[in-house]
Amino acid sequence: MNAGVWHWYPTYGGGKEDFDFKWLESFKNLADFGADYERYGNGEGFRTYQELLGDQISCDSSRVYLAKSRRFLQLR
Repeated sequence: MNAGVWHWYPTYGGGKEDFDFKWLESFKNLADFGADYERYGNGEGFRTYQELLGDQISCDSSRVYLAKSRRFLQLR
């Protein structure tokens, strides 16, 4: 996997969240994103995922965003 991965957990006493954690993956570019899915599908990464996690994780709503980093933008 060639991605950055983050997990966020609800705070204690923060409310009545209906999730255990949020999982985010980021890729440098669409080519890396596509290569990761290639490994997952045709490279049978899904088998390893199933062996390790089984039915322990479910995703109720997956999303994909395309963004551009503005962190190193040159200011005029």
